[in-house]
Amino acid sequence: MHPARWTVVGGFVTCAISLALGFVTLPLTGTISGLSGDGWPILLILAIPLALAVLGDRTEGLGPIASTAAIALCGVAVVFAVAKFVDARLAVDAAGSSGAASIGPGIWLMLTGAVIALMGSVASTSRRLG
Repeated sequence: MHPARWTVVGGFVTCAISLALGFVTLPLTGTISGLSGDGWPILLILAIPLALAVLGDRTEGLGPIASTAAIALCGVAVVFAVAKFVDARLAVDAAGSSGAASIGPGIWLMLTGAVIALMGSVASTSRRLG
C-alpha cells in the first residue's frame, strides 16, 4: 500500500485509541475520556479519508479530487482536535490551581492522530511516493 495511505490509517487508529484514554481529570468529576465526553466526532470526520485510503488503487496515492477532499477533512479534524484541547485547557484552568485537575494523554493523542492523518493526506498528492 502507498506510504501516505498507511499514514492516514495510522492517524485514524491513533485518534480511535485516544478516545479510550483520559482527556481531562477534574477533582469532582474524575477522568473524562473522549467517549464519555464529546471527542468521538473526530472519527466521523476522519472516516472518509480512511475510506479513501483503503479503497481504490492502493499502490498509488489518491487522485486530485480525493486528495483534496482528504486534506480538507483532515484539516477540519485538526481544527476540531485543537478546539477540544482548548476546551480541556479551559476546564483545567477553571478548576483552579489545586493541582488535582490535569490534561490527560487522550487529548494529546487525538491532536497527534489528526495531524498524522493530515500529513498522510498531503503526502497522498504524490501518486508515486515510495
